[in-house]
Amino acid sequence: MRIPFKRGDTFLVEGTVSDGGAAQDLTGWSIRSQLRFGQALVAELEVEYVNRVQGRYRLHKADTTDWPAKMLLCDIEYTTAAGQIVSTETFEVDTKADITR
Repeated sequence: MRIPFKRGDTFLVEGTVSDGGAAQDLTGWSIRSQLRFGQALVAELEVEYVNRVQGRYRLHKADTTDWPAKMLLCDIEYTTAAGQIVSTETFEVDTKADITR
């Protein structure tokens, strides 16, 4: 998956964790997500739980002015209440330079 993005805009991705089509209760879970260019860390995304019982969360970063205008890589790492670590597939954030600054 590729997400088009303009550097300097607020980065926001909303997600829902489901298991077999049913919402997964995220009580006791933790979520992490990082953006990278190669091995270099570009940003640690902030996590906001919109509704843990319904499995809904939001990843965001307000200040993206220093992000490189390049293809960035990202994934989302979940740690379940039982301690199991599961990551999503890697996705691309196609970051372009912002014209209006």
